[in-house]
Amino acid sequence: MSNKKIDKLTPEQEALISAYREKWRIIALSTERIDKEKAAKAVKEAYGLIGLDEPKIVFCDSPYSAFRNTFSQLDNPVHKQLRQHLNSQFFTELLSQVKMELLNTLIIELENGFSKKIWNQIYLQLCVQLEEELSSLVKNRRFNNIQYIEPELWACEASWVDFCASVLNCTYPQKKWLVFQQLIKNCHWIFPFKGTVFLCNRPTKLSFDKEQRLHALWEPAIEFADGYSLYSNHGVTLPKKYDMT
Repeated sequence: MSNKKIDKLTPEQEALISAYREKWRIIALSTERIDKEKAAKAVKEAYGLIGLDEPKIVFCDSPYSAFRNTFSQLDNPVHKQLRQHLNSQFFTELLSQVKMELLNTLIIELENGFSKKIWNQIYLQLCVQLEEELSSLVKNRRFNNIQYIEPELWACEASWVDFCASVLNCTYPQKKWLVFQQLIKNCHWIFPFKGTVFLCNRPTKLSFDKEQRLHALWEPAIEFADGYSLYSNHGVTLPKKYDMT
């Protein structure tokens, strides 16, 4: 690849933006059961990248179950190490090959409401409810000290990294990119600690209204295999017992 930075897209390249955005949106919002063998392999390879021994994998049916299991592990997180080694360097790598203005435009175009939907409509609502329900168990420890990784949020970043790699032929460490993709495609929330990883399965149900807000009448908008759920009316979280009349 030449030293000249890419500063614009061809019409053919621009036409592919929506396809890459949709590809990663579908992955992020999947409700398929995770393949435990593939998920465990992805996590173990990620640990190998940061020089840690293969961890024991504990599968959980919901974030609630995973959070309850993590309280004894709070002093041994490796969350920060995984983030630093896997996804914090992609932007810098691409910036050496793509002009800042174009890269920022690609990020906006490819995420285009996708990240906001996942962040506001799923992640934040679940976190608020989980914190309320688990506050008595956390006791003197801060809830936000429980470190975890949300691959569905990483999918937003993967959309433009993938576009730059596949369409613009940008280069960066292939092993990191491969492991990054496998974590997103094969895992849901990951609670990583030294020696042990609690790995949450995907929700069995995600329901949205026409404006892409979490919504379901008389039933959960988000539901997990163990029955843990979140009720939402047009993006507003509801108590589990409610009356909409």
